[in-house]
Amino acid sequence: MTGKTASKNGWLRRSTECLCLVAVLFLVWATAASAAKEGPKEVVARWGKSVITNEDLDLRIKNYPPEIQERLKDPGQRKQYIESLIQILTAGAEARAQKIDKDKEVSVRIADMVNSILLQEYINRKLKNLAPSTEEDVKAFFDAHKDEYVTPVFIHAQHILIEAKPNATEEQVAEARAKAEKVYDEIAAGGDFGNLARQYSDDKETREQGGDLGLFRADQMVPEFSGPVFMMKKDDLGKPFRTPFGFHVVKVNDLIPARQMELNDVKDDVQTRLENEKREKFVYGELERLKKKYKVEIY
Repeated sequence: MTGKTASKNGWLRRSTECLCLVAVLFLVWATAASAAKEGPKEVVARWGKSVITNEDLDLRIKNYPPEIQERLKDPGQRKQYIESLIQILTAGAEARAQKIDKDKEVSVRIADMVNSILLQEYINRKLKNLAPSTEEDVKAFFDAHKDEYVTPVFIHAQHILIEAKPNATEEQVAEARAKAEKVYDEIAAGGDFGNLARQYSDDKETREQGGDLGLFRADQMVPEFSGPVFMMKKDDLGKPFRTPFGFHVVKVNDLIPARQMELNDVKDDVQTRLENEKREKFVYGELERLKKKYKVEIY
């Protein structure tokens, strides 16, 4: 297989995914391929008695994601798209000729997919009438969710790890604990934390940096570590405690407290959340209304 052929086949595979809805519609409606007359519409392809015009292509392409629309502005890409479309349309026509669309299982799948498309279009059109949120709406939403817009506590700390893995023997655990307590006593007596970290720590990633862990949030560490450390205050030296990695001696160098964010800091996020919630509530209400209108009963 040549590189050109492989590239073309890759395009066909990608195009098939984008065009699957087109295929369904053509199986359902025998007239889906426009029988447009040649004239003001430029014909770009012909198959049997049907033609495809640039207008037909644009109607399909406008429903694709922006990046695909942009790609299909390229004449070469557009031609490959037309070739893929023709393959789907001709296969659909042949399937109809063989009455495959009349098969009970196939017809149910077609109907389900068509109804899914109609549902999406119906909801999209309804949502266009949804009133946009006002500044007052955004502020009210923010005020009701203020506790969700708080910066987390950050801590800057150093640590010394004396390794004692979960499968360590009692003797190994006791030895590690004794070593950690010895290190703690040296620091408490005025020893330099960084130097002792370089000398004793089993954490290879931070040892040469004097045990410096940098700035971190509670959720960035295992709970067994975050629990004790986030109970400490700035400049505290914590007594040794154990995690799945071993025993830690920790010194908190700095603590940045939680801060209530201002609306202006998160306005875009608040507005997006508000609009999404409004849409979800509206869609749920509309679907419930339709269930009542059509007297739905589920047994």
